[in-house]
Amino acid sequence: MLSKAAFSVAEEFRRQAGIIEAVIKGWMAYRFDFFMALLGSLLTMAMVYFLWTSIYHSAVSMDMTYSALITYVCLGQACSFARPGQRQMIVRIGYGIRSGQILMDLVRPTDYQLMVFTETLGAYLMEFLMVSLPSFLLAWLVFGISPPASPEAGIGFLVSLAGAVFLILSFDFLIGLMAFWTFNVWGLGYAKIAVLDILAGTIIPLSLFPDGLRGIVMALPFKDMAYTPLAIYIGRISGGAIWTSILVQFVWGIVLVLLTRLIWMKARRRIEIQGG
Repeated sequence: MLSKAAFSVAEEFRRQAGIIEAVIKGWMAYRFDFFMALLGSLLTMAMVYFLWTSIYHSAVSMDMTYSALITYVCLGQACSFARPGQRQMIVRIGYGIRSGQILMDLVRPTDYQLMVFTETLGAYLMEFLMVSLPSFLLAWLVFGISPPASPEAGIGFLVSLAGAVFLILSFDFLIGLMAFWTFNVWGLGYAKIAVLDILAGTIIPLSLFPDGLRGIVMALPFKDMAYTPLAIYIGRISGGAIWTSILVQFVWGIVLVLLTRLIWMKARRRIEIQGG
């Protein structure tokens, strides 16, 4: 016989699995969107490929080999976190607050924060399978990107990618909650894209930043949203530093989860007070 607590956990797990299944089925109705996202990913990948090829061959010196550089930037586009489906959480929370739909979400038999995390995770899984993975395979065939620097780097990359997703989910929830005070998060959503493209090192490897600026950027959590998994893949981060970097990712994610939890509880009290 399962204890009451174990039964409750099992029931919640089934509930969240059902949410992911529903999200995946819903996204399957928009297969053309995935095709366009894949096309956009490949076009952007081709652009950064030719851009960095030109930069590399015209540079006096470069802190990365050509193969590592091209692998980094192409893989960064294949695993981009700036696609429409991966902005779902920000849009969902913002719309829910403006429309009042959030009141219906609050009476559902599950935690609101966990529910939107799970829904967005379902979107991430779909875009990984339908966009990121095909983009990676095509980059391997067309642009000749390199395999992981080592078996440990391959495993570390996948674990670090999961850490990056966890961190971005927490960051997106924080941005979405700003709708309680700004009532519009579209601008913040686009600002997030700029942050990921620059401060997270999606387009420009952080190791190529000037020394002073690199020291500041490396101290921020944004690097763990893109640079860390990419640097592990190409061998820039290796050995024991792989697992230390991954631990830092998850620590940042937990800190953001706790911070957003506190903000969410405060925002929820505002809803309860205004709703009587």
